Amino acid sequence: NSESAVIADIKPVLLTPAQIISLRPDVQAAEYSLESQTSLTKAEIANIFPTITLGGFFGVADAMLIDQTRVWSATANAAVSLLDFGRIQGGVDAARARETQAYEQWRKTVIQAVTDVETALTDTSHINDRLVTLRQASTNAENSLTLSQQLYKEGEISFLDVLDAQRTLNNANAEVVSAEAANSLSLIALYKSLGVY
Repeated sequence: NSESAVIADIKPVLLTPAQIISLRPDVQAAEYSLESQTSLTKAEIANIFPTITLGGFFGVADAMLIDQTRVWSATANAAVSLLDFGRIQGGVDAARARETQAYEQWRKTVIQAVTDVETALTDTSHINDRLVTLRQASTNAENSLTLSQQLYKEGEISFLDVLDAQRTLNNANAEVVSAEAANSLSLIALYKSLGVY
């Protein structure tokens, strides 16, 4: 059905490992700078991201992949709290300004990357929810038009009532088309936030 089709758009993203965020060009550049300025290895730095899916990382329950894609967002930037910066910070020599500067730039870049993805994922989720609702409204309007046409043939209602039902269906379909366009744009924004162009 239409709801399943909408969910299918976002489900592959939610099942992607959280480490995909580390493939963003800005995160990679900051990571390279941190690695070159410290004794930290690429593997140590990469461990900042939990080895779970984006869905788990951003608090999307597995059960919600079936019904809806509401994102848990009780606090702003909730996913940032799952990042273990302390372990990386322990490998930085605070006495060396270059190491500290590289670490702070890397940390800032990672937080911004996670925030970008969380924002895009939340936007996509809300648009998906709206699209499901609008598609149901369109189906209801279509059923209403069919019923109106039948009642008109039986002489129960006037032709104006049929025209009203047709207008309601046209408006509902127009809103679905608009929401589908917004959904496509939100998915593009989500993939861009992940560094997938």
